[in-house]
Amino acid sequence: FSFSLLKRQLGIDSLEQFSGVFKRSPVTVGFLLFFFLSLVGAPPFPGFIAKFLLYTAIMQLKMYWVIVPMVTAEVLWI
Repeated sequence: FSFSLLKRQLGIDSLEQFSGVFKRSPVTVGFLLFFFLSLVGAPPFPGFIAKFLLYTAIMQLKMYWVIVPMVTAEVLWI
């Protein structure tokens, strides 16, 4: 979805035209990078903090069986 917005904003028709997008629109690319890293859960972005707090709460409640499907889904997502 983000790439389609960027494509429309910059008038890009093919994948090869994405080269040099950072020079043409650095702020937009910076925001995209921030949101993608947050979505993946890379530290210190909000996605990582949310996952860390969730795993910490599950460990404190000793509900270890919940962690297995969560980690499996996360590995498959990446």
